[in-house]
Amino acid sequence: MTRIVAESFKAANVQVKFLPVSSNNRVITGVMTGLYDGAYGWAHAPERDRKLLYSKSSIYTFRMVFFQRRVKEIAWNTLSDLAAYQIGATLGNHYSEEFSDLQARKVLQVQEAASDINNMRKLLLGRIDLFPMEEEAGQMLILNSLTPAEQVNLSFQARPIALIPTYLVLRRNLPNAALLLERFEQGYRQLNDSGQLARMVGETRKAVMASAQQAQNKRNPP
Repeated sequence: MTRIVAESFKAANVQVKFLPVSSNNRVITGVMTGLYDGAYGWAHAPERDRKLLYSKSSIYTFRMVFFQRRVKEIAWNTLSDLAAYQIGATLGNHYSEEFSDLQARKVLQVQEAASDINNMRKLLLGRIDLFPMEEEAGQMLILNSLTPAEQVNLSFQARPIALIPTYLVLRRNLPNAALLLERFEQGYRQLNDSGQLARMVGETRKAVMASAQQAQNKRNPP
């Protein structure tokens, strides 16, 4: 997503600066309070919609799935079937409208933590039974942050909770926010129409996975 945003703005002759932030919750809170001008990879949600402007084009679709311990496979037909289980969630993250509604009505037992890795560790320890996360991001997190012995104890379900389009967002009170989004759209369409976008996504996915595997091999040599 970083590359998509950077290259789309570059194609439209807009310079952007990326800042690392320690958690997703700090990212979106920082944008809504004016600490940052924008962010990316965010879905529509009522509180955000009041304070943010969204790109017209979705830059990436999240495939939200439940991660679980291999020794405890949990089947469900509807999310309300999971009322008896402890489910982890990360502060500031949006999983689906249905999930948010069931959480608000206390149908689901949801424990919130400050970060995704905290939830993965809670899952390993048996403090929660399920943890929803974007499928590829969750796999990368496990590969980068857990030992091989820990990794083999976790799996993810094939059935998605939801497919969620995500967008570039800018704070509403940012000067020229609408113009910047228009410029972004111009650049994004240029990349998409030329085929460069699809090539870029494929190249980046392979590079990221290869880099993560190399880092793991260095940490855990045969």
